[in-house]
Amino acid sequence: MTYIYDVTLNFNEVLYDFFEWNNSDNLIHVRKIPIFKVSNDTFLNVLTYEVQLSDEILYKIKDKTDTYGKKTKSFTSCLIRNEDNIIALKFDDNGISKQVSSIIIEEELDILEIRVSMTKPFEYKTLNKRKFLTSTRYDSVNRTYLQKQINSLNIDNDREKIKYLYFEYFGKYINDEKTALNKLKKEIIKDNYNNNLKDFFKLSSNKY
Repeated sequence: MTYIYDVTLNFNEVLYDFFEWNNSDNLIHVRKIPIFKVSNDTFLNVLTYEVQLSDEILYKIKDKTDTYGKKTKSFTSCLIRNEDNIIALKFDDNGISKQVSSIIIEEELDILEIRVSMTKPFEYKTLNKRKFLTSTRYDSVNRTYLQKQINSLNIDNDREKIKYLYFEYFGKYINDEKTALNKLKKEIIKDNYNNNLKDFFKLSSNKY
């Protein structure tokens, strides 16, 4: 088994590029972690899908990842690499890769320089397709916030608020609250951030 030492990981159900990591994320400073070199097809599979390791592979890496700290914690994870890229996978007790992490670019480049033989066989089966962001993490968080805010609006109880938001966003008045609400929802679908509805919602919260 080949190990890599001293890397920082950020496990989530969604793969965030390292430059989109937040200060609030649970970053893990790993002391030691197993690494496997795989084919491009296998790399694409483990990147795209949740996978379940064979019992043999799971046995090899179970609790073999150690972290720094006063109390060293161990869990089951590994780095997966091809010739050009690296990701980290974290597994549950059944060997299913529920979480994934990118690597800080400087650490990734250092690891790619280390000679690692191709792992044969690397046995697994593909499960559910992994979640992927279609926009930046910042935009995705904003979209979720706005969707929750808009879906919470009620035409019977929020008539004035809907008209106020519509005016703030589009710069004109409207008397049809239903039409106004539908148009606001369409702006979220279009991913239109030329104006910031998030600020408008915060502004309206102070007003109403």
